This record gives sequence, structure tokens and C-alpha cells, in this order.
Amino acid sequence: ILDAAHFQKIPQILTLSQYGRKALRICFIFSLLYNIVGLSFASTGLLSPLIAAILMPLSSVTVVFMSFVLIWRKSRQLGML
Repeated sequence: ILDAAHFQKIPQILTLSQYGRKALRICFIFSLLYNIVGLSFASTGLLSPLIAAILMPLSSVTVVFMSFVLIWRKSRQLGML
């Protein structure tokens, strides 16, 4: 819900939402590459199952943190924070 006093921020909100889609694509590509590399190491036996079990949740946390930082930086650039 947008208060009438904040209507002047609509262009900034739209810019941030478009950048959010771009950030989502960046995070998806990073996750895909990370998992391809991890899968190649695991399938060749160079990565132990214990290390793989530790790296999988770390991958999720990294992607969430990366998306947060990307959106936070852009919102600061737009003066929304």
C-alpha cells in the first residue's frame, strides 16, 4: 500500500524493481555456475560427501546474501534508504 505522500517515489520504486529482476538473474547464474562446478567435483570423486553437504546450504546463504547486498546498494544509490 502506497501512501499518497510517497507518490513521488514511484519512479524510484519502478527502477528498483527492474534492478531486482536483474539481480535475480545474476544470482541465478551464480547459483547455476556454483552448482555445476560443485557437481563436477563431486562426480569425479574430488569432493567428499561431507564437504558437499556443507557447501550446499552455504550456496543458498551466499545467494540470499548476494541478492540482499545488490538490492541494498541500489536502493542506497536511489536515495530510498
